[in-house]
Formats: sequence, structure tokens, C-alpha cells
Amino acid sequence: MQYVLQGIITIPDAKKGELLILITAEEKVNTKEIQTYFKESGLSELWVPKKVVYMKQLPVLGTGKFDYQTAQKMILE
Repeated sequence: MQYVLQGIITIPDAKKGELLILITAEEKVNTKEIQTYFKESGLSELWVPKKVVYMKQLPVLGTGKFDYQTAQKMILE
């Protein structure tokens, strides 16, 4: 299995307070597949990202870890 760097950020939402957004370098991910996985695993659907954003080049820190702050700024712009 190939490791794909990704992260989940939140953005403000007028109705719900905040929305979860999955940022990934994997092109084939969609929210329906994630929702199905959560249901089948008995996990709360509250944790399912409402949107998936594909980025060819994800923001990373000098350590190689996902840069959540930069990703959030990129999505909000």
C-alpha cells in the first residue's frame, strides 16, 4: 500500500459552526466512499469530511509533516 500525505482542516460555516475538509494528494478520493467506510466501521458520521480537496503539491513543514495552518489559509483564500 502506498502512503499518501493528507490532512483534515476546518473552515468556518454559518450553519454548523465549522466544516471538515480533507486535503489530499490522492485524486480518486470522494466523500461518498469515506461516508460508506465510516458507516461500515460503526464510526460517527460527524467526523466525515464534507468536502475533499485535491492538491498535487500539499503544504509540508520542514519535518515532512502536513502543514495544517498553511493548508487552512490556502483553502480560505
